[in-house]
Amino acid sequence: MERYVKELYEKAIKLWTPEFQIMMLNEEMAELTIAINKMMRLKSNDTVVIDSKLRKIITEIADVKILLEQMQVLFKIKSTDLEEEYFNKLRKMEGMINADLKTQAKS
Repeated sequence: MERYVKELYEKAIKLWTPEFQIMMLNEEMAELTIAINKMMRLKSNDTVVIDSKLRKIITEIADVKILLEQMQVLFKIKSTDLEEEYFNKLRKMEGMINADLKTQAKS
C-alpha cells in the first residue's frame, strides 16, 4: 500500500473512529449487494440502463475496497500476510474448480 494512501486511511480512522469506519464498511457492502441484485434481476436490454447499473456496481466496489483497505490499516494487517492468504484462497478455488470439472467430465 502506498504511503500516501495508508496515511490518508489513518487520518480517516482517527477522525471518524474505528467503530464508524467498520459500520461504514458494513453499509457499503450492503449497498454493493443491492447493486448486484438489481443488475441480476434486470430484464432490460437497454444499454443506458445496463450502463447505469454497472456504474453503480463499480462505484460500490470502489467504496468497499477503500474501506477494506482501511480495515487492513486499522487491524495492522501486513500486506504480505494478506497476499499470502489471498493466494491460498485462489489455490483453494482452483482446486474446487478442477474437482468440479472432473466431476462434470465424468457425467
